[in-house]
Amino acid sequence: MKLAEAYVFGEKIMDVKYKNVVMLAIHKCIASEGCILEPMSAEIVFRGTPPASPLRRLIAVMIAYYASEDKHKRIWMDLIDVCPKEDLKHAMKVLVRIRKPTAFPSWGVAPYLEEE
Repeated sequence: MKLAEAYVFGEKIMDVKYKNVVMLAIHKCIASEGCILEPMSAEIVFRGTPPASPLRRLIAVMIAYYASEDKHKRIWMDLIDVCPKEDLKHAMKVLVRIRKPTAFPSWGVAPYLEEE
């Protein structure tokens, strides 16, 4: 949360150098410790930055690359729940770019039929 707050502070004072230092710290944390942005931190970023914010784009990319049901399941679902629409759209576009096409699932149409 401290890094999220620091980045938002950099946004408020419009200091690109400061925001870049914070971004480097966030990247280092993600790369070395495997940490993820929790929903409360993401909400701080979403409330305090404009839609084109580099940190918001990074969160969208993290969702596209790392979100899964098997590891940190609840955190990812909660993060997706608080993510603004424009950031989810960005995440989906990244996901489509990185995903390898697969065959359509073989379970058929049954899960999509409504009960009468």
